[in-house]
Amino acid sequence: MRFGVLVFFSAVITGCNRDIKSPFPAGLEPLEANKASWPSGAGYPEQLSCRSGTAEEADLGEYTWVHCKTYVNHSIEAVFDAYQRPRVMTDRRAVNEIDVEWDVEPAYEVSYKVSHVVYDPITVEFDYTWRHGDVDGYEDEFTEAGTRWQKTFGTEFIELIRGSIRTTEVDEQNTGLELVLHQKTAREDEPLMMEYLRDMLTDIRAATDGDDLPSYESGV
Repeated sequence: MRFGVLVFFSAVITGCNRDIKSPFPAGLEPLEANKASWPSGAGYPEQLSCRSGTAEEADLGEYTWVHCKTYVNHSIEAVFDAYQRPRVMTDRRAVNEIDVEWDVEPAYEVSYKVSHVVYDPITVEFDYTWRHGDVDGYEDEFTEAGTRWQKTFGTEFIELIRGSIRTTEVDEQNTGLELVLHQKTAREDEPLMMEYLRDMLTDIRAATDGDDLPSYESGV
């Protein structure tokens, strides 16, 4: 399991595993402007088009960013419904157990906390808080949704994970997704981030198609 390798590597370096709490700023807006291009090809390709790099913050130091854009060939309502299935949004390859608590942030249309447990090779726990909502400003239409998520509590081996999705209606059967992900851990983050976003898109496509989600060794 890829996260287990990360935990082991970090444990050797630090010799400890403390839990840290990370404040989650309010809002549903994207973390930043998305630098990726839309995927090219006929129609609206359901494939990721991505760019990546590094940035710095004064209190955090250097972290990795990944920006992706893609399409899902279903209505925005169907995509938004998929977001409300925590297993769809979870990095299921990387964890052994999850537990979901709903309505953790009542100010938002949809919110939940996903508590993760990893047993390989040492036990670590961490929480992601998710929020989703209609942000187009119209009562009788649904053309744009905002999503934000962040690691808000748990193992110090994950110093930063935060993300956003801007979801927009292209037409009645096609939806555009603009994803931004920031991450800082003890390993090379970009490959892990790309695998997670590919898995997320695969799960969203499966959910909107009415198919079962893929199975992974983790069993989640």
